[in-house]
Amino acid sequence: MKKALILVTMMACLLGVIAGCGSQSNAEPKDYGPPMDISLNTTETEMYGVHLLLPDNSPLEQSESDPNYAQTVANLDDSLTIEIVVSTSYFPGDEQSNTTNPNSEETYTPAAILKDWADAYADSDSITVEGKTHIGGTAALVTTSSAERKERGGVYDLTTVSLAMNSGYVVISYEDRGGRYGDLIQQSIDSIWIDEEEIPDFVRATSPEGLQAAGLMEQPWEISCDAFSIYVNPPADFIPLERTEGNYEWIAPDGNTVISATVTDRSTFGLSEEDLEQLEQRMALTAPGFSDLEYSSGVHNDMDASKMKYKIENENGTMWVYTVTVAPEYSQETIAVTVGSRSEDNVELPEMMNILRFADGWNNGGTLNMEEIAVAPESAEDQGQSATQSLTPEG
Repeated sequence: MKKALILVTMMACLLGVIAGCGSQSNAEPKDYGPPMDISLNTTETEMYGVHLLLPDNSPLEQSESDPNYAQTVANLDDSLTIEIVVSTSYFPGDEQSNTTNPNSEETYTPAAILKDWADAYADSDSITVEGKTHIGGTAALVTTSSAERKERGGVYDLTTVSLAMNSGYVVISYEDRGGRYGDLIQQSIDSIWIDEEEIPDFVRATSPEGLQAAGLMEQPWEISCDAFSIYVNPPADFIPLERTEGNYEWIAPDGNTVISATVTDRSTFGLSEEDLEQLEQRMALTAPGFSDLEYSSGVHNDMDASKMKYKIENENGTMWVYTVTVAPEYSQETIAVTVGSRSEDNVELPEMMNILRFADGWNNGGTLNMEEIAVAPESAEDQGQSATQSLTPEG
């Protein structure tokens, strides 16, 4: 929470909505007259791997004292920079400590910054979150607020676009005198694109295009426990079933693959060699045919996580089972997502497991809820029944 407050303060200072950086306006709206005839330049500007079109006669100039900050400079022939001011701020990842997980070896990850942004603005009264979306190829947070600029003699609408990138993140701020240039600012935002090497794999995979390419549902299912929620994007053709409260399943049309999500505890985190030996013994007793256990424990998309993979061979055939269990570092509750697939050959970890993530609001238009779905046909349950019988041995 302290870190979220720091981020809100930092962003508010960037926007000029706290004391010392400008003042938030509660004054009556002022009539500034019709907007000036301003259009976008036809030549792109590039800063920190971000490309965009700026208003005419409004080039960005890098700050001499801070190489990570640039702002439009005044053109003495007109008052454009009084009407519209654009600034860009770059926050290098190796200088940030935004990760929400102290067990992570990285100080900055795109998954972490999205979660930080979601937390930071959750209860803000002065800044409105207009959208958690994708702009220019990456995940973007769009916020608006208003501030009085006494040195310019006016009240400005402020729009910020925060862009998650591989090397850090960039914040673009648009200041609009009297709120008269919304269409022009939107055109500038629409022109943004990011260098290919700066688009994070995590963001690419969770974008609508990435999910489509992987054959996964574009809108995630939100799975919740008392402490937190995660997003799960199963394959697009899987049939959802709710077994019991807090225990969900998605079954492939052919019944050969089952995905489950279950609220559980941290008992599989940080297991020692001795713990693993005992676990193997228990699983062998409860699931005849159990073998080939692989285990790791660490961090997954900024969540504490354990990963297990094993094989079960019985009268029903061969099944490979993967379980990824995730939780915030402070939570005793966890959510385990398991994929069980009938296959004679070893199968790789499905892509949907790689993008398990905190429910952070980047959900491509909304989340899906088990309680709101139509009851799955009985045939779907019949198809998946034998697969689920040996999916998760007790232990």
